Amino acid sequence: MPPAGPDTSYRKPPRDRGCCSINFLKYVLFIFNFIFLLGGCAVLGVAIWTIAEKHQYVCLLTTTTYAATAYLLLLAGIIVICAALLACCAILKEDRCCLLVYTFLLLLVFLVEAVAGVLAYVYEEQIMAELSHSLTATFNNNYMIDQEVTQAIDQMQIE
Repeated sequence: MPPAGPDTSYRKPPRDRGCCSINFLKYVLFIFNFIFLLGGCAVLGVAIWTIAEKHQYVCLLTTTTYAATAYLLLLAGIIVICAALLACCAILKEDRCCLLVYTFLLLLVFLVEAVAGVLAYVYEEQIMAELSHSLTATFNNNYMIDQEVTQAIDQMQIE
């Protein structure tokens, strides 16, 4: 009569063999995550530069698409950095729940950056036309009246 204990005939495959081992996959995910983090830092840097250096011209535009795109990129950069940190913790702890949240955040970042990219591409051609059409009216109606508009026009002329 066989022993009544647990079935020991099933053996788990070793975790540290071949190209599909857990350790190999962890290293690949770490490398991907590092590249993802560098990309997120670049997106965050571009967004911060855009907001810090070019935000003064938003008052000259009739739509807020430029500002919305800059803030979408800022949001995407912040989410990428948070997701990368979450992924590092999840990989070290081998936590499936955190890896699932990381996957969801990857999808969210992809969607946010796709929307920002489409907005920037579509709006790139319109911004010059909008500036040329509305700048004369803005200059005539608001120059020396609205301080923000006056500073933006002066800075644009200097550049």
